[in-house]
Amino acid sequence: MAKSANGKGPDLGNGYEAKAIKLLSDQTILDAYASGTADPSVANMINAYLTKETAIKPAWDSVAGKYISVPGLVLSESVLGAVAARKENGASLPTLGNKDALELGLGEKPNLGRIKFKDGVIDYTTFENDPLYLITGIDLTASQGAQSSINRFFNLIAGQVKDVTGVGSGYMGEGGKITSSADRQLNALDRKIVSTARSGVEGRVFAIDVDMLKAETDGFIPGGFTTDNGARDQLVVVRNNLAMMYSEAQSIKTSPGDAKTIGEATRLQSAVENLIAETTAAIAVYDRFIGGNPISNVMSDRAATSSVTGGLSRASSGSSQ
Repeated sequence: MAKSANGKGPDLGNGYEAKAIKLLSDQTILDAYASGTADPSVANMINAYLTKETAIKPAWDSVAGKYISVPGLVLSESVLGAVAARKENGASLPTLGNKDALELGLGEKPNLGRIKFKDGVIDYTTFENDPLYLITGIDLTASQGAQSSINRFFNLIAGQVKDVTGVGSGYMGEGGKITSSADRQLNALDRKIVSTARSGVEGRVFAIDVDMLKAETDGFIPGGFTTDNGARDQLVVVRNNLAMMYSEAQSIKTSPGDAKTIGEATRLQSAVENLIAETTAAIAVYDRFIGGNPISNVMSDRAATSSVTGGLSRASSGSSQ
């Protein structure tokens, strides 16, 4: 096509598409278009062609039995690069895929929503100040280790005594109460993550093995044979899986497709967004309490911290170390 544009190859004809191909295949014209120095009529012609041919169009889906939106012409890297350079030079731009070229981030990283990277790993700081509904800041390490099993055993006895006699709190002291609360929070987080993933897989939004994800969330649920560090590191793995789910939903939201699917992706992305915040908070709690767990400091720690993740740098790291 480049040779044809210069008159050194087969004639592509005089049709609309042939003329456009000749324009976009001529490197001299493309360079002038990119720099903003092309003849205005030529630049206008290129902008008009790109706007018309890349527009999202309705197409009949025989399987679904309805019209869906599909992308138009897919542009080459050289043409996208020319539009990106033209954007930097402040020249007039086409509308690509029903979006103004200024919105597309041409020449930049793709739109990943709130997923950001720092030093090659995901930076979760953008989720740290989100509202939390499951993780309150109570010591989650009380759900792991032999002491947690002892607390649950005596909580059972204390609960039965309260039910029968009305005496006592129903817990084995403050430690038993903390273990009970931590168990409920971690179990609720586990259930919410798995149910959200399953919903997304059934709706064909997420490409993830739910059984494998469940095996991973099992690594942080309460138990006497799990360790604090093991639960914390498993939460990091699960959070990275949530980030992948978030990115899948973001990709569907920002691409042409069925309105129902895009709506479902938007709904699920919001749920995953919250789960990333909850998981980030849980990791921060483990970071706070691993290496020492004086029960007497539980309430003062909670009161002194304006947010669950405040002042905790490890919680933002994508590393499991």
